[in-house]
Amino acid sequence: MLFSRTTSRVLKANPAGEPTSQWFGTMSVAPNGRIDAIYNDTVLTTHNQFSVLKYAYSHDDGLTWLGNIALTPAFNHALGYPSQEKIGDYYDMVSDDLGASVSFAATFTGGQDVYYMRITAVPEPAMATLMFACAAARMGLRRRASQPTSRQ
Repeated sequence: MLFSRTTSRVLKANPAGEPTSQWFGTMSVAPNGRIDAIYNDTVLTTHNQFSVLKYAYSHDDGLTWLGNIALTPAFNHALGYPSQEKIGDYYDMVSDDLGASVSFAATFTGGQDVYYMRITAVPEPAMATLMFACAAARMGLRRRASQPTSRQ
């Protein structure tokens, strides 16, 4: 998925070298400055007829992108249209400091439906490291406290 901040520089939100197509990209900006982006990404199938909805985010004005995680299972984007050869573009996103609200089209039930999803905000990279370290320290304290002691 390519995003352009200026006319001279294009940024990639998905990892380089993925031999898939990205489409129906949608983005929004939270009041705290985090940029959220969702997009359909074709999974590696013979005819690229299956997609997953992916999410990426940036905390530095789009210079770097984190996440790129699949939010949905794969769905056949060639199903569900009555008279056109593509799924409808019913995609929207509104971001706030705690996450993002997303609407998107998919064919999980064998026909085209529109879904709502709430994405919980991801911590900033430095905060994520600190949170994992604190969680690991707390778990270590619990293990030590729950070990039986022998008194002789």
